[in-house]
Amino acid sequence: MANRAFRMVSQRAVNAEKSGNYAAAYTYWHDASLLAIKPVNVWHAETRRDFCATCNRYGWGKKYAS
Repeated sequence: MANRAFRMVSQRAVNAEKSGNYAAAYTYWHDASLLAIKPVNVWHAETRRDFCATCNRYGWGKKYAS
């Protein structure tokens, strides 16, 4: 059975990353990691969350998004 909640939240995270809004993407990836059922999805969401935290910490984001 598909985990629709995980898929919906992770898609929001992807869209936030694409727009350069890493603070929002961090929150969405964190939520996705809590909703994930498969260990690989938990790992992926946590890895993306950490990446977004780094981007946000160093000020990368909207001003660099194309």
